[in-house]
Formats: sequence, structure tokens, C-alpha cells
Amino acid sequence: MKIAIITPVFPPYLAGIGNVAAQQAAGLARKGIDVTVFTPWYPDRDCSEISLPYRVYRVWPDISHGNAAWIRKMPAEISSFDIIYLHYPFIGAIGAVLRCKKPLVVTYHMDLVGRGWKGLFFKIYTYLTLPKIVKIADKILVSSMDYAERSYLAPFLKKWSEKFVEAPFGVALPKIEENFLNNKTGETILFVGALDKAHYFKGVDILLDAVSDLKYKLIIVGDGDLRSNYEEKAKKLKIGDRVIFAGRVSSEKLSAYYQSADVFVLPSIDKSEAYGMVLLEAMAHGLPVIASNLPGVRGLVGEDRGLLVEPGDAEKLSQALTKILSDKLKCRAMGEVAKKWVEENRTIEKEINKIIEVYYDTCH
Repeated sequence: MKIAIITPVFPPYLAGIGNVAAQQAAGLARKGIDVTVFTPWYPDRDCSEISLPYRVYRVWPDISHGNAAWIRKMPAEISSFDIIYLHYPFIGAIGAVLRCKKPLVVTYHMDLVGRGWKGLFFKIYTYLTLPKIVKIADKILVSSMDYAERSYLAPFLKKWSEKFVEAPFGVALPKIEENFLNNKTGETILFVGALDKAHYFKGVDILLDAVSDLKYKLIIVGDGDLRSNYEEKAKKLKIGDRVIFAGRVSSEKLSAYYQSADVFVLPSIDKSEAYGMVLLEAMAHGLPVIASNLPGVRGLVGEDRGLLVEPGDAEKLSQALTKILSDKLKCRAMGEVAKKWVEENRTIEKEINKIIEVYYDTCH
């Protein structure tokens, strides 16, 4: 079986959709699926591929701006694939995908949400194009029905219920080093996420406000054009000595940060955050988590493995951090429960098996 994965972003750009697409491509390739990833080529990024078990076709976009690209037509070889697998939203490729005339599977990651004129554009674009995507798609995968029922997909769920499949994302299980567990201080908070304008919704401002009156250390892993703003805010709050901006790090270094932290936090402010892969990564490393009470996100955070807070409420977030970190034994216990839950329910193996099942159902 030949699968063409079409995604708006892909490593080395670090973002949820691209990371999921890369993880799926590798997982499918391990199962013997012939996979090619089609993604925009960005001249300002090092896009060299190193010994990947699948092909990556960097398509030159007709128009590009930041991490957005418009591709009028897919390469001719797309016609040789059995299934087109689209990671939505990908504004600049919808027209090209609709013209492919191949079985189509879509993963609906999130609603397009924005501020100001961009938000208005997203609403109009969604109104005009989403019905076409839903109509032509053979299957539509959602990470949770909780999110789908509260998203722009909601009006289509009853009419085309047979098309929708809940397929939660999973993670690879990490190797935990014993020395990291022994060296935990009980006072380290970790955040992982892109610090750019495309990810304004991650709630880093809220997080900085929440820790401003706490004694704990905060490590922020990630980079982007908003990093300097956050660094300046940390200085103004006089917490610059307790907030470490680690920047972009390797997967090995990221795992080390997860293992040395005591609690992970994802304070996203709106439904642009539809799932939270970093929550799974943190829990897989044995961390309790604190996250915003948002559709899709909240399904990952049971009361025995973390806490939920209302989006945008720095005071409640501060209280939640204090509640978890003030009881080291309970903090460790919640982390162990979280780790076991991921191992039993959210592995990449389970995710890939579900996707392959959908592929075969689509083709037969």
C-alpha cells in the first residue's frame, strides 16, 4: 500500500502537526507501508533528511509567508498513491488535494482560530471549504470526539457519522534513566512549546504571571519570534533568575528535561489547542500534568494524574502548581499513574494500528 501524507509543516520546524506527521510516517514505514510525505519547502530552514525510513518530498510553494504556504498543484506522481492522507488544517493545499481524485483520509487536528483580520479570514475560509473536505473525504480522523463535538465539525457529525473515527494520538515510550529520578528537586516546573506568533495560544504569558509569586524554578523549552517578549516579561516580573529559557533542544536533551522536572504545565488559552502531545510526552516520562480545561485536552488529564484549570486564569494555575508541588509523595504518585496510563492507552503502536485499520477500510 502506498500512502501520500500531506502536511503543512514538518520537521525541522517543531510544531504539533508536523511532529505527529513525522511520527506517523515512521510508524507506518515500520509496518511495511510505502510512505511519502509531501510538505512545503521553506528556503530559510535546513530541510536535509537523514536516513529516514520514508521519503520526504519538499514541494516548492507558489506563495509562502512564515509557516504558511500555498501549493496550487501537487506533483504528478501523487496519482500513483493508493490513499491521500491530509493533515488538516492546511489552507494552502486544499484545492490541490480536492483535485487529486484519490481516496482521501483526513486527520482534523484543530479549528482554525485567530485574532483580528486573521480570525475573520479563518472563519470565512472554513465556512467555504470545510463542507467540501467533509463531503469528499472517505474517512475523517479526530483525536477526540470531545473536541470534534465542539469544533467546526459538529454540524457534520450526524449527517456523515460513518466517516468519523476517533483515533487518539500516541507517543513512543521513553527510556527512563534512574539517576534523573533520584536527582529531582521537587521544585521544577516544565513547559515545552513553540514560542512564535503561530502559537500565541500556548499561554506562556499566563504561566509567567502564575509563577511570579512562587519559589519554584520554571524551565521553558522552545524557541520563536515571541521568545524575547517572554524573556522581557520575566525580567519585569523579577523572576528572571528562576525562569530558564532553554531554547530549541535535541530529542535527547528534551527527554532529560522531562526526566529532571517535577510537574509539566500546558496553560493554553483557546481551542487552537486541541489535544496536547506534550502532555503525553510528559506523562510518559512519569510527570503529573497541569493543563487548561479545554475540549480534547481535558481527556488526557484525569484527576489521578494531573489537574485542570480554567484557561487564562493565572491565579488558579498558581494554586494548582502549589497544590501539586507542595506534596512530593503525591506528586510522584500522580506521575506514576500518568506513566502507566500512557503505556496502557496512548502508545504510538496503538495509534498506527488504528490508522492502518482505517486505510484498509477505505481501500476495500
